[in-house]
Amino acid sequence: MKIAQQPTSRLTKETKQPGPFFEPSKRIAGIKAELFATPYSICLERPTLMAEFWRSAEGRKAKAEHPLVKRALVLSYIFAHRKPRIYAGELITGNMTSRRIAGNYYPEGGSINILEDIFRLERRRIPLKLTTGEKWRLLGVGLRYIRSSIGGRTLLRFGRISHFLDFFRAKRYFITEEAGIAHQVGGYWNVVHHGLRRADEMAEQRLKTGVMDDGTPLTDDQIAFYRSIRITIAGIRQMAANLADEAERLAKEETTTAERRAELQDLAAACRHVPYEPARTLQEGLQSCWLVHIALNLEDFEQGLSFGRIDQALYHLYLRDIESGRL
Repeated sequence: MKIAQQPTSRLTKETKQPGPFFEPSKRIAGIKAELFATPYSICLERPTLMAEFWRSAEGRKAKAEHPLVKRALVLSYIFAHRKPRIYAGELITGNMTSRRIAGNYYPEGGSINILEDIFRLERRRIPLKLTTGEKWRLLGVGLRYIRSSIGGRTLLRFGRISHFLDFFRAKRYFITEEAGIAHQVGGYWNVVHHGLRRADEMAEQRLKTGVMDDGTPLTDDQIAFYRSIRITIAGIRQMAANLADEAERLAKEETTTAERRAELQDLAAACRHVPYEPARTLQEGLQSCWLVHIALNLEDFEQGLSFGRIDQALYHLYLRDIESGRL
């Protein structure tokens, strides 16, 4: 049986050559170069805003709330008050931290372990760049929250102090369990297809009726849960609105090119719509997933979160944009 010869236009020496399947665009190459040239750091915006919230009248009042509501209130405050940052060339925006590349500091978690290296951060195998003033701020934050951190609450008790000190004596160790990391994939399909509006309205309806579907009255824990959903979503909406405001501000600058102005206006429109509303385009779908991913990372440790099969959530938008000529 004779086998038909296959076309050789893309299957000859082109595919045998080493290198990427395609060359990145100038935009992607520029963003990549900037990221690779940026030193690593630690972001103190999250603990600063957290402390600011607890000092406020709203924060003092929140201390009497249910733990779920208390947590939602402080997270919503962080979402709504963090400074929006849009970097050059971005079409999907949202800053994970206040620095270009940095790790968040979680005072209520296990971030306190970094204090062991506070005065030799630049000499670590993976160096972290902070000014002297920032190091003292970091030290102050760590010591202020030492008793309320997960390690402090668990180990700073009679008979357990030696276990707490073991974290600082060890040379090599894994801290994921001590940090309280939850490994999870967010419900990005629901966010893309239904937006946060669906969860918000479901929670609103539960609180309005005061009962579950079977007529069972809501317990105090259930009421707190549904309240926390609405509070958290409100904070995420404000974070998106702040990014839209920043995009519009940058678009109005005299130095902004006409091409970049149009991109920023599209970006602002996307952040006005998602993640609260369902995504209508691939750009809005990606933007929606990214903003929710930022919120999840600000709530929990970054290394335990994944997008999962995000392609399944976005594929219909990709096809729609191709059919409409947008892509």
